[in-house]
Amino acid sequence: MDAPQANGQLPSPTGNIIGSKSSATQLGACDGTPLQTIGISSPVYHVTEEFGDHRKVASFYSPAPCMTPLGLPGVMDAEGRVDESRLRMHIFKNGGVSLSERGQVWRFLFGMYPCSSTSLERPLLQEQLSVRYHAMKMKWHKLLPSTIRMRLNGTDAELVAAVQYFDARQERVQQQAEDQSDEVRERLSFLELQAQVLLERVTFDLEELQEAIRIIDKDVPRTDRDLPYYSAFGVGERRLMLQFTLKKRPSVEETRTEEFEEGEGLGNLLVLRDILITYAAFHPEVSYAQGMNDLCSRFLEVLDSEVDTYWSFSCYMEKFSKDFRADGLHRKIELEAALLKELDPQLHTHLITDNMESFTFCHRWLLLGFQREFEHYDALRLFEILSCDHLELISQKVDRARYQERIARRHSIEDKPVCESQAVNTEFTFELFICATILLDNRDALLRCRNDVQLIQFANSLQGTLDLNSTLKKAEEHFYNYCKRSTWDYMNSLCRARKNKEDHFLYQLRSFFS
Repeated sequence: MDAPQANGQLPSPTGNIIGSKSSATQLGACDGTPLQTIGISSPVYHVTEEFGDHRKVASFYSPAPCMTPLGLPGVMDAEGRVDESRLRMHIFKNGGVSLSERGQVWRFLFGMYPCSSTSLERPLLQEQLSVRYHAMKMKWHKLLPSTIRMRLNGTDAELVAAVQYFDARQERVQQQAEDQSDEVRERLSFLELQAQVLLERVTFDLEELQEAIRIIDKDVPRTDRDLPYYSAFGVGERRLMLQFTLKKRPSVEETRTEEFEEGEGLGNLLVLRDILITYAAFHPEVSYAQGMNDLCSRFLEVLDSEVDTYWSFSCYMEKFSKDFRADGLHRKIELEAALLKELDPQLHTHLITDNMESFTFCHRWLLLGFQREFEHYDALRLFEILSCDHLELISQKVDRARYQERIARRHSIEDKPVCESQAVNTEFTFELFICATILLDNRDALLRCRNDVQLIQFANSLQGTLDLNSTLKKAEEHFYNYCKRSTWDYMNSLCRARKNKEDHFLYQLRSFFS
């Protein structure tokens, strides 16, 4: 049995499942039979169609995606394993994936499903993750029962409706738990026992957790209320809004005959709240910071599953949680300033004057992945493009190749190993080039800014106005131009160093014989 880690985080359950094909067969995974339920009080509420008869609150967990094959060419093999390098390359070169593939792709991209797992192994992994997440929720529910329900002031009628939709969803979940077969109950009770033992020694700082919940309860009601997924819009309104999002004009007949019934999307705000509280409880070194609600809401909208959202968001935060700390964000802003100095020294000099606090106005762009600056659908595309780390993976391969060259040189008779500086700063990630592109495209407006207030006004004026395809093209050009120029300068410096070394040798030789 895995022991909890010292910081309260739990080890990944993946290692306990991969390779257990016989158990998958017993669960009915290989014949396509859906898994029925998760947990004593948290069974599956199956996902409805995006534009079904009536939109429901996000499911607790959805078994369908773990068996669904990816339609991307050459990415998944016959047994369901995913070639991670090809997946990331496909996302980058194609500018994201289609709406129909996005939910499944994100489960691999952000690490919820190991790319090495097979179609038979993933249902087992999904089941264990679901049981473990439910046990984690129940732990903070028992310790802080007064925080289970969000406190309402009664003035927000939509939020009151959200609580009603969420409660109705919980009743459906409970009813499905009661309808489980004895075989399913027995299997899940064992997984629940494992999860409870794993969580037994995890302790909370209740005062800090209550403070995190207080901030979450302030932020969640303000999260993406204008989006169909988190709004009271009905079926017809969501369909028309999606058509406008995809830049497709609905027909006059569709506009006239569409039924506008009330949706339950507001209840997803309460699902988001539970995910954020659970994350804060079991990641005390990070807890909760403003902005996490906006990031997590993306995962919930795309995955439409509470369990899948929690684990995918947790995997994402393993890499980017430092951005929510002062030192991590300060480092990223420093890198952005260094990159702009390479691309446009004049603009860089203007932005670091005494009247302006350097690049702090870019804080939100880098923290949230430009969520507000592009139209919503394009912002999701950009988020997955930045998250695929394709260019960073290429940089790692280059570093490994250079390391092999240095090792070979050590065994060479002609040359001695030399300590060399890097030709290209590998900390310049692609998101920094996206940010630099936005700054360069608005160079004249920025040069007219004279203080922080004007910079913030400038940043706010860009919300929802930028064109993603144009920005991506220019950012890619800046990236390759930077690499070419840096490599050229690096090679020139090596040539000069070698020439100076030869000249010095000849000078010493002449001095010796003079």
